[in-house]
Amino acid sequence: MLKKSNRGRIINISAVAGRTYTFFGGVDFTAAKTGIIGLTRQCAFELAKYNITANCVAPGLTMTNRVVDLWEGYTEEKRKNILKQIPLNRPSSVDEQVNVIKFLCSEESSYITGTVIDVNGGMFVG
Repeated sequence: MLKKSNRGRIINISAVAGRTYTFFGGVDFTAAKTGIIGLTRQCAFELAKYNITANCVAPGLTMTNRVVDLWEGYTEEKRKNILKQIPLNRPSSVDEQVNVIKFLCSEESSYITGTVIDVNGGMFVG
């Protein structure tokens, strides 16, 4: 469908784990998130001729419902230790992730393809 319309946007969601390592998952999670980045880059290469962009967002600690539930079960010391790993010293809101995704869907991003946008408070600076 996107090829026939000769335009489109693909936005994949990876994670900071796809760029480095994770405190919250294992090797399976990290491998999957790294694979999403590779998939995104290959799609960008293959689909550019159809005016389709493919990009990826790599969130860090984001206060989704699942994370909030986990977070509330952590001790204050564990929370502080996690936040020490984030240079901005705080988790992301869902809206901060959504705003980047909306930008990638917009015409303003029409010349961006094959990239990973790190929305993780500086956890991965690469």
